[in-house]
Amino acid sequence: MDNNQSLSKIEFAHAKRRKTAEISAHRSQDNCSRIEEENIIARSSRSGGNASNQSITPSRGKIRYTSLKVRTKTMQYSSDRSQNMWISQVIEAITESNLDQIPPSDVLFRLSQKIEELAINPKQKRSFTVEETVKLYLNLNITQARFQLLLTTLKEEGLSPFPSYNSVKEVLATAATGSYKCLTYNQLGMVEGIIATDIESIVRERVVCLMSTRQLVYENTENGNEISINCCINGDKGQDSTKFNLQLETKESNHSVNNLSIIALWFGSDERKYMEFFLEEPMKKFDDLVRSGFYIEINGLLTKVVITPYIVADFLVLYNFFGLKGPSSNHNCAICERVSGGTRNRITIQSSDRNEEYNYRSLTSCNKDLGYKEYTLSKTIPYENICIPMLHVFMGLVKKMYDCLTDKINSDSVNGTLLSARLDNFIKTFHIPIQEFYQTFSGNGVHRFLENIDQFECIFESIEGYDKYINTFRKIRNIYKVVSKVNRSNKNELSKAIAELHAEYEDFGDIYLTPKLHALLHHSEKELERNGKLSLFSEQGLESQHSLIKKDVIRYQSLRDNHLKLNLIIRHNYLRTKFHDKKI
Repeated sequence: MDNNQSLSKIEFAHAKRRKTAEISAHRSQDNCSRIEEENIIARSSRSGGNASNQSITPSRGKIRYTSLKVRTKTMQYSSDRSQNMWISQVIEAITESNLDQIPPSDVLFRLSQKIEELAINPKQKRSFTVEETVKLYLNLNITQARFQLLLTTLKEEGLSPFPSYNSVKEVLATAATGSYKCLTYNQLGMVEGIIATDIESIVRERVVCLMSTRQLVYENTENGNEISINCCINGDKGQDSTKFNLQLETKESNHSVNNLSIIALWFGSDERKYMEFFLEEPMKKFDDLVRSGFYIEINGLLTKVVITPYIVADFLVLYNFFGLKGPSSNHNCAICERVSGGTRNRITIQSSDRNEEYNYRSLTSCNKDLGYKEYTLSKTIPYENICIPMLHVFMGLVKKMYDCLTDKINSDSVNGTLLSARLDNFIKTFHIPIQEFYQTFSGNGVHRFLENIDQFECIFESIEGYDKYINTFRKIRNIYKVVSKVNRSNKNELSKAIAELHAEYEDFGDIYLTPKLHALLHHSEKELERNGKLSLFSEQGLESQHSLIKKDVIRYQSLRDNHLKLNLIIRHNYLRTKFHDKKI
């Protein structure tokens, strides 16, 4: 009887805890937006903003937050099955609380490992640092209020591998270096954006941090206490916003999205008029920095830092940035003064297309006869320092050849239906994204397609008339592999791959000499000789940045004030870059 009474008391206690947890979860759902608003206002006021002027509206949709079930016994005394089930519930809580996508699997795996370690040994001290916790939050697609609820729930269970939430909130409130200010373009429609007004402070801070972690690539010059660094401007439009960044050459993760420091961001297209408006001040400050350099202390000595400027972007961005007419111009190369003339309409590739010599464009000459319609937005980036956007080059080459192939299949009255079905199955099997009007092949799609050319060839087994398409794809794959590993010591591999691709195009026919193909055939060997490698800087990080910025936009979708939203996005990007430089 006593045992039954004791058991009833325990059951009643746990039932009460469960009821309390359920009530708390419902209140969390009702108050989640309010907590988020308070956090945002607090961060805004800490950085000098006027919270009373911020217009914040809770999201109309029902806020999801999956509460964790209260356990009857602690994890260390539970069975393996019970432990695994509860850890899976933690992961489910994070996933269900996410806004529109599942968090990265490596993030969830690391978090579950930490929780499992604590479950086995609650006294163990291994846990996330404040910086690691902030990095986790930035990788998860949840609001700050939901992250606070997650930390609170884990803490109540005695299984939180995290520091206090206040320490996390303090780091998230850190203002980004660069003296950012918001601008609004009001001509023929309103476009809001944010720009950095102190480019030197961004570069200086990053140089000091990267040198402390031995990640900065630099050279000692002949002028004594002076070093030279490579710094690249890049820009692109994606996910409803346009971003321009600067990045420094690093020994590791040089093409990472976390190596990008935003200097301009606006919610609009990459048209020339927006570039002029939002890039005028940042590019002027960048050009001044390139001309004058700056000083830092290295090993107790005052050392001058000089900058070699580069730029990488897709061709449409390059045309607008340098004030060029574009692909329809008689001078449609952004790098040199080649006269395209009849080659724009000629549907064959000739041997002379690779062997002819052309002068680089000049920063001091913007002659309309050479394809200019506006002034260039930079006075210091020479045209020979345009890094060929290899990602977009191969996207264009694969797309063009794929279009030629599908046209052939569609006109094949004998085998067309069979081949279309096989091709669709190949695309689905290897998860290659195909969109009819927008980016037929993404960067990842190109990689998957070219890596599986052998399986692709099986589609046309015992069917005649398609050898030239397969052979051309193989030559594209060969040069794709060479580009990623070539240097001055094995430059002959690049020359051989280019010659083979050029010969294949000559035999193929029905191929225009596009600006992308011209850049690959004519300028890649010169870029290799000049920089010692291809893709010294690339667009790879930019493609990832689009999804990261979109994630931050969704995170703060309840905010009406775009200026506040832009400031929060800049802070998040600043922290990602800082953690990259500090190797966190």
